[in-house]
Amino acid sequence: MSYTPASTSGDDTINGDAQPDIIDALQGNDTIYGGGGDDELLGGPGNDKLFGEAGNDRLLGGTGDDRYEIDRTDTVIEELNEGNDSVYFRDDTFTGIYYMPANVENLVLVGRFNNMSALGNGLDNRIFGNNTGNDTVYGYIGDDYIQGDFAYFGGSNSFSGNTGADMLYGGHGNDVIWGDQGEGRDLIYSLADDMLFGDYGNDILYGQAGADTLDGGLGNDTLYGGAGNDVLNGGFDLLPPGKEADLFGSNYFPGNDTMSGGAGDDAYLFGRSSRSDRIVDTSVSGETDQLRFEAGVIAADVAVRHEGNDLNFYIVGFIDNKLSVVDYFSSVNRPLTTAVFSDGTVWTSAQFEAAQLGPIGNGDRFIRGTDGNETLTGLGGNDTIDGKDGSDQISGGDGNDYLLGGAGRDLLMGGNGNDVLNGGGDGDRLLGGAGADTLLGDVGDDFLDGGHGNDVLDAGTGQNRLIFQLGDGQDIVRGIATAGVADRTTIELMKSYAVGSLGSSPVGIASTEVVLTRTGNDLVIDRNDGDDSVTVENYFASSAANLYPVHNIRFSDTAWSNADINARVVAATPSPVPPSPGTTQIGTDGNDVLTGTAGHDNLFGRAGDDYLSGGAGNDFLNGETGKDLLEGGAGDDMLVVDSVLDAITERPAEGTDTVQSYISYALGGNVENLTLIGNIAISATGNELDNYLVGNGLDNVMLGRFGNDVLYGDAGDDFLNGELGQDQMFGGVGSDTVIVDDLGDFVWEAANEGTDTVQSYISYSLQGNFENLILIGQTGVVANGNALANVIQGNDSDNSIDGMGGLDSLSGNGGNDTLTIHSGQEQVAGGSGGDTLQLAADLSFLNMAGLAGTTLTGLESVDMGNGSATSVRLTLEQMLALSAESDTLTVDGDAGDQLQIETGWRRDTSGTAGYDQYSSTAGGETGILLVGQAVTVTMADWAA
Repeated sequence: MSYTPASTSGDDTINGDAQPDIIDALQGNDTIYGGGGDDELLGGPGNDKLFGEAGNDRLLGGTGDDRYEIDRTDTVIEELNEGNDSVYFRDDTFTGIYYMPANVENLVLVGRFNNMSALGNGLDNRIFGNNTGNDTVYGYIGDDYIQGDFAYFGGSNSFSGNTGADMLYGGHGNDVIWGDQGEGRDLIYSLADDMLFGDYGNDILYGQAGADTLDGGLGNDTLYGGAGNDVLNGGFDLLPPGKEADLFGSNYFPGNDTMSGGAGDDAYLFGRSSRSDRIVDTSVSGETDQLRFEAGVIAADVAVRHEGNDLNFYIVGFIDNKLSVVDYFSSVNRPLTTAVFSDGTVWTSAQFEAAQLGPIGNGDRFIRGTDGNETLTGLGGNDTIDGKDGSDQISGGDGNDYLLGGAGRDLLMGGNGNDVLNGGGDGDRLLGGAGADTLLGDVGDDFLDGGHGNDVLDAGTGQNRLIFQLGDGQDIVRGIATAGVADRTTIELMKSYAVGSLGSSPVGIASTEVVLTRTGNDLVIDRNDGDDSVTVENYFASSAANLYPVHNIRFSDTAWSNADINARVVAATPSPVPPSPGTTQIGTDGNDVLTGTAGHDNLFGRAGDDYLSGGAGNDFLNGETGKDLLEGGAGDDMLVVDSVLDAITERPAEGTDTVQSYISYALGGNVENLTLIGNIAISATGNELDNYLVGNGLDNVMLGRFGNDVLYGDAGDDFLNGELGQDQMFGGVGSDTVIVDDLGDFVWEAANEGTDTVQSYISYSLQGNFENLILIGQTGVVANGNALANVIQGNDSDNSIDGMGGLDSLSGNGGNDTLTIHSGQEQVAGGSGGDTLQLAADLSFLNMAGLAGTTLTGLESVDMGNGSATSVRLTLEQMLALSAESDTLTVDGDAGDQLQIETGWRRDTSGTAGYDQYSSTAGGETGILLVGQAVTVTMADWAA
């Protein structure tokens, strides 16, 4: 049967027969029943209902919000953007997986007591499980809504949102629900005794009624148990049957989770695989909520603290592992009654409140990382922290710590105390902090800064940098004497702290501020104030063979080589000025007020909202946790910021001050320098002063604002813009972008430091080791490359662009541009406008064969005028291929220049003043040449 209704606009009901039918309902909101046979049902425009019924049917709803009722043998076909369509999959015996058709948004599984499975598609799906069966549903890609039951019956279902930000509703059976892969924020609800797993992303899990198990998985999750006796786990510990435990080689899936058990007797899981979790719950009289520690955590591993109204549990040696029971001490009915360990030990609420449990305080710890990239932190005490492989960030905190980075590019921070930092393999950053520290770079290109205190620095092999600043004390440098080629060590002297790639022009102490002396085989670098010195042990031991443990000293005004150093050594050291006394003050977990002396003070606020005032002297102020106010006072101060709530006060003429920031930060008034620290890609913004901004080795954005600024990107793909003023910008390792807007701007990159780009508002010539140049702004300017293979792009004005040799790519973009080539191997795209290809004097002959229309495009003029005899050869086809906008090519040049064309060209009597006109026609296309009268035209069968 083939049927088309007589009316094309009504709402029709059409019934097929037992034979194979083709039914086209055309327009209207139609209802079509296929009947028996293998049918083809076409709904056409409108909101249609198509019932395949018996047979292998093809159903095409067309535009509109269509409803399909099908079984396993039917095929649904929907095109993109044809409406919001629904499939009702009805098959009483089907137990396989039903794959949602492409471009269908909604699916309802309909069966009688059978267990069904379904997989969504790439859209934002709404999927409803079978009323009575135990279904398995996967959402696939998209932000999906999945409900276990379509009505109030309820099988025990298992379903997963897969990627996307999904909403998963468990229905009335005992369900297992997975948020699954992807970083979307999933919302998961359940009604009965369910298991809910957030997996990846920052998820919200609602257990509601029933005895539920909730596991947040990776990400910062929020868990609500609801009524019933629930088990809540912020990490990734519980595994239902069939799920693999070791998804990425370990069970370490951290996240900062919030858990709320709700009514009932609930259990919360916590352990080393957690991070900073919170229990936010209210309890009623008679409920017994329990904290369960994961396997392997015993009572001796846990510390309990009362902090404000919160009850906090810490895993010893894993300071990032913290469980806070919020408002525990302000709740009438305590939200936690017991804590249970894997060895059977039980702690009661009475013991919590007495704080009689675990190693309260800061004991010695041994922390061992994995081969991944981790953040490991000690507290007080003498800690040993081994990062193993991976690029780790390790902080020792207070105490005399031993930090080992292992393989990978590590950041080691000793903190207070006499610490030993060993970077291990690869290029590491070692910051000693306060105290007499020992820093060992080992293998790789290392960055060592001992900080305050009398330190020992041994960089090992590689291209190493040793940083010394005012107030660091009397430091010792040890190392292997080398010729300074493959292994090269540089000392950089700073007035203010700088963790950056200083290029060739470091800012810091001037060469006139130091005296070099020899004591035995040691070299002593002494500042005139007598407070600070650096002793390079055995510097002169192998000098006869030109082998030295240190090869350069960098100052603000110059750099000294070994020859310069040897020439400046004097016989004796001037009598030093006695150093100013100072204090080290460490606050409490409350709101502290710490006031320094007239000397060089070290102030640490610890937790709480602290006020730190350094007073006179070169002070170090770190408020640490909390909303802190730091006031450096007179002297060259260093102030550490780790929160947007921190504030800094400095007054005019109080010294050269430096902010170290773990967050994106803009300098306030009267602060000169800013150094980014930590392991997050953040930004640095200057102020109206002449600022010195330094990156942290990641992808930083650095903005100088006003003043003549110095910007150091360090490693990473950085964006540097000095903005107003005459600025110096050093990109460092990585593919950096630097903005130039003043003739006084200076940029610098070392060799092999990435693919770097200058964006310029003004005429500009690329400096060495920069690859790309992009003209910005609205003014026509001059852009010149260098000897590298450059990519140069013009703006929308009339630019002059010259690659200056090399395999360059030149783009004019808008405007009437002149693009100069030197070898004929360049790629040139004139862009819109009337653009000219200029031949440089070192290019005596250019054959357009194989170039025009491929590597040379968008060109309306060729200029050979360069002061030397130059020839260009082209055909009509090549001439037309040079420009898609014009069939006329202008050729200019000097006396002695030659244009070689085919014999088919003819000289016309008409033309333009100063030019001879030639024309040629082939294949229905005509080209016109306007040739400057100084150019000689030669016609021949050049192809022969």
